[in-house]
Parts: sequence; structure tokens; C-alpha cells
Amino acid sequence: MRSYSKTFFLAILLVVLAPFTQVFAERVAPPTIQSLENNGIRYEVPNTVEKMGVVLAYDKQSGKRLWEKKVYRVFINPMVEKDTQWVFIKQIYMEDGKLIVVNEKGKRFELDPVSGKKKQNSDIIVLLVIIGAMALGLLKLRFGTVKNKDD
Repeated sequence: MRSYSKTFFLAILLVVLAPFTQVFAERVAPPTIQSLENNGIRYEVPNTVEKMGVVLAYDKQSGKRLWEKKVYRVFINPMVEKDTQWVFIKQIYMEDGKLIVVNEKGKRFELDPVSGKKKQNSDIIVLLVIIGAMALGLLKLRFGTVKNKDD
């Protein structure tokens, strides 16, 4: 009988305290990023929920949009409060002829300033190599090594 009363008490406690947890989970507004100009191109970061991780490039003279690039994606877990998972761009700057984008998690991305193409992330390549090596190892364990007929 005691375990039921403890469980009931914990359930009531969670129901009572649940509304207060959302107050502390609210995030501050996304950072406002000043536009950056370089070689006749103006770069802007909208930093809205709909345009999270997006950089826009405009021709400085005509105002025509040159490109729009989704630099990174944020995968939202539907079981967790959405705004606590958002990751916005916090900084853009030029370095060695590349447009550098840094998000709130400190992840850095390099873009070609003219085309908006993203430099391939070496983390993904390393991950794919590791997965490939693991798959080959599992195949070898499952089927053994291949031997020649002559052996």
C-alpha cells in the first residue's frame, strides 16, 4: 500500500510543479546580427524560427538577392519544449576570403562568399568512414574471411 501512496504523491507533485518548469525553460530572444558588407555583397541573418540557420546575400548596389543558404538544420524533438532546442546564428564575419558563420552552440561553418556554398564538414566525412569501417568489420565477423580456392 505504501508504494501506491508514494507514486500518487509524486504524480500530484509533478502535476503541481509542471507549469513552473516552463517559466524557467523560456529562452531569450535570438541575437540580432548586424548585416555584413564585403566586396559589394551584403550578408544578412534573419534569425527567426522560420529562417533558423539561414544566411542571405544581396548585391549592395541593386539590392537583388544573390543567394539564400540554410547553413545548418536544427532537429526538434516533439517531446521537449521547442524553444529550448532552437539554435540561432550568433555571429558572421569574413576570414581568409571565407564567410564564417557561428551558431549559439559554437559550431563554425565556412561559406564561399560569392556562391554561398558550404565547405564540406570534415566531421561528417570522419563519421561516414567510421560507419563504413564498422560495417566491414561486422560483415567480416558474420561471413568470415574470403579464401581462395587454391588455399
